[in-house]
Parts: sequence; structure tokens; C-alpha cells
Amino acid sequence: MGHRLILVALIAIGLVSSWSVVQERSSEFSCCNLIVSYLHDLSCENIWNSNEMSIAEISGDTRSCEYPCKEIEHDRMILDGCVNVSVVTVCSGIKETQVTYLAQMCPLPLYNGMPTGIQSKSLLCCLKKSDF
Repeated sequence: MGHRLILVALIAIGLVSSWSVVQERSSEFSCCNLIVSYLHDLSCENIWNSNEMSIAEISGDTRSCEYPCKEIEHDRMILDGCVNVSVVTVCSGIKETQVTYLAQMCPLPLYNGMPTGIQSKSLLCCLKKSDF
């Protein structure tokens, strides 16, 4: 009898642990437009974080948005800065998905075939103290 009880308990633990598998993935977004595309499941709670701080929440008709979140909609978030963000979707109290969005810097604009930042640095390197 004791072995059956242990077996039933192990099966129950296995079923519960298989239900609580969190789908985690990462994606990239461009800091050129600061828009992160994500289709929120409005029947669940969607919690946005940046640097381990909550920046937004969307659940049903309730929406909140704090810096660096500029605006949040059903299918995207507009940011006010180039930062990594993540969204966790919680349904019925169980964490279902976590998506991390990695910010990708915009390329430097070119001037005469060189990035503008490099051209400025090369000019500074060649000036003499008397030129200041």
C-alpha cells in the first residue's frame, strides 16, 4: 500500500511540474525606432521589466506605463530609451512565458564614408595645443 501511495504522489508531482514549464525566449529590437512588438494576451497579466524594475503592466482593460515605457498598446510597447526589456505573461497565477528583448544600437551615420564619431576623434588627435 505504501509503495502505491508513493507512486501516485510521484505521478502527481510529475504532472504538476510538466504544467509549470515556462516558455522563455529572447529577441532583438532596434533602438532606431524604440518599438517592441509583442501581442499581449489580454486574458492574462503581462508584466514588463527593465533592469529588474517593473515598468509596465497590461491585464484586460488595466494598463500602466512608467519610464522608460512611453506608451503601451495591445500589440507593442514604445520606449523612451534604448534599454533591454522583458515581458512575463502570467495566466491563472502561473508564469507561462517570458520574452527578453535585447536593445540593438543604431549604426552611426556616415560622413564621407566614415562614421561621424570616428571622423571627429581623428580630427581631435591631430590638433596641437596651440590650436585650442
